[in-house]
Amino acid sequence: MLSYMRKHSKGWMIKIIFGAIILTFVAWGGSSYLNRESSKVAKIDKHIISDQEYRKAYDNTIDAYRQQYGNFFNEEMIKILDLKNKVLDQLINNYVMQLEADKMGIRITTEDLQDSIRKLPVFTTNGSFDMDKYNQILGYLKVTPSEFEDQQRNEMIRQRLMSIVTDNVHISKKEIEAAYHQKEDAMSLNFICFTPDQFRSGVKVDDAIIKAWYESHKESYKVPPKTKISYIMFETVQYAQSVNIPDKDKKDYYNDHLSEYTIPAKVHGREILILAPRKTDEKMMKEKQQEAQKIVDEAKKGADFAGLARKFSQDPATSKNGGDLGMVEKDKLPEGLGDTLLSMKPGEVKGPLRTPMGFRIVKLDAKIDEKVKPFEEVEPLIKEKLTARISKDKAYADSQNAFSAIFEDPKSDIAAYAKKKGLELKEFGPFAENEQIAIPMGAKVIKDAVPRQEGDLGDVIDTGTGYMVYKVTGRINARIPELNEVRERVIADSSREKAVEAAKAYASQLSSKGANALNAMSHETTGIFKRSEGVIPKLGGDAKLKDDLDSLNVPKSYTVEGRTCVVWLNQFVKADPSGLNPAKAYLIKADLLKKDKDAAFEDFIKSAKKKHNIEIVQDKLK
Repeated sequence: MLSYMRKHSKGWMIKIIFGAIILTFVAWGGSSYLNRESSKVAKIDKHIISDQEYRKAYDNTIDAYRQQYGNFFNEEMIKILDLKNKVLDQLINNYVMQLEADKMGIRITTEDLQDSIRKLPVFTTNGSFDMDKYNQILGYLKVTPSEFEDQQRNEMIRQRLMSIVTDNVHISKKEIEAAYHQKEDAMSLNFICFTPDQFRSGVKVDDAIIKAWYESHKESYKVPPKTKISYIMFETVQYAQSVNIPDKDKKDYYNDHLSEYTIPAKVHGREILILAPRKTDEKMMKEKQQEAQKIVDEAKKGADFAGLARKFSQDPATSKNGGDLGMVEKDKLPEGLGDTLLSMKPGEVKGPLRTPMGFRIVKLDAKIDEKVKPFEEVEPLIKEKLTARISKDKAYADSQNAFSAIFEDPKSDIAAYAKKKGLELKEFGPFAENEQIAIPMGAKVIKDAVPRQEGDLGDVIDTGTGYMVYKVTGRINARIPELNEVRERVIADSSREKAVEAAKAYASQLSSKGANALNAMSHETTGIFKRSEGVIPKLGGDAKLKDDLDSLNVPKSYTVEGRTCVVWLNQFVKADPSGLNPAKAYLIKADLLKKDKDAAFEDFIKSAKKKHNIEIVQDKLK
């Protein structure tokens, strides 16, 4: 099942479920009101959102983003997305939404809920609800059935409430036309750009300017606090030579992990697909089946299957290469197809086989049965794996013993412990919070060590290759340096600012000349681009410039990617109204309608929240 989830994790239905569970409600029963009051993160009237509820929703959200974006998702993204506040805001919105739904008499019966879940394609097999698949998928997503069902019920309530609230939202013909032109109208811009460096030669800063700049910007030159540590490393490689793995342990591991040493079955097949979706009427379905049967008969009589596939198959992915599916692991083929081919003999033809897309005819060219690698072949790998595991366990145990011994010493003397045990004591620092340090797991060490005081024993750090036990042995407090220490930086910074001011003043002077005068000067042109494009050619994606596109008959100045630019309209090309055909109008209307309904519902929830006394304990947010 895990292979199924990995294979289909990018599918749209999985994404829907994945998104739906991010802010799952969690019922934390059994605690008294007073206990919940003391652990509250927020309170809506008398309803309490506890720390446990918030943390569960927050952790679900983080897990969801991390699985979807992998290593691209980090602490910086969490801050940019403001997830800490957004998660709590969503929990509050959900509760207020439920209150409003209750007032309107919106109810979701058990039958409604079950019917909704049964219809989700991701939980079906051959068109029928599959309870095993349901439980397996939720297990993979780390969500209990009750949590998912609560969220599904909440989503159904939200949809019904939204339908009522936004019933009067309509899109006019003029709005569709305006949106069409907003997207399809095109233009080109003229521009003159220059960098602040072009004005540096004319910038002079005297002692008075330098001193004034320093006084107003001295916080920007602040030297951050720095930390110094002493540490002992417990590297797993140091323990490996003393580890002896009995043959019995290696064989037990082998027997318990046979799947790791199994070469999966592979099949080399070909297919012919005759399209006949399930909505095809009965008469047409029979005709398609008969068409497929004729091809099967020809193939079984010895006709070239590849030629038949090129002639009859309606699968664009395989028809051109004679229906060839390649030699692949059976589980990587569409569900059921791999097992069908594996059950066949080389040269055998089967079909027509009913699929959601129509009728499939398959031929097996070759196959490789599943094979388990013999113990003797993988024994060195098992020994290496078990040795690494035991070595790490020993390193961990020694690091914990060291931590305890040092912690229990009234002086927390890490140096004495290292000398007693014959271990190497290393020192590092001083380092600041924003530095990159050249020791194992440097970022993790910084995060743990910087907040600590001198003399503190830090947490044991897992370095990936072992464990580190460290003590903070020095602290240098933050300070603002004297002017003479940073004079050269102050001169450079103040000069740069003066050059920027000069560039802006020159741009303002140019802008006042008007478009006709600027056209006579040496300038560049962006070329034609649509207003809806994310980036303006040669000028980038400056938000202010994009907002002003309709008012550039008059030249204006902007700071664009470190340059100061004077920009004005060169040419405007209005989109041909005939391009707004019914199909395009329908899509534009649907998009506008969704946006307007989302905005209307958001306004409704905001208005509803104003009716309630909402208290948020900011200190409790993660």
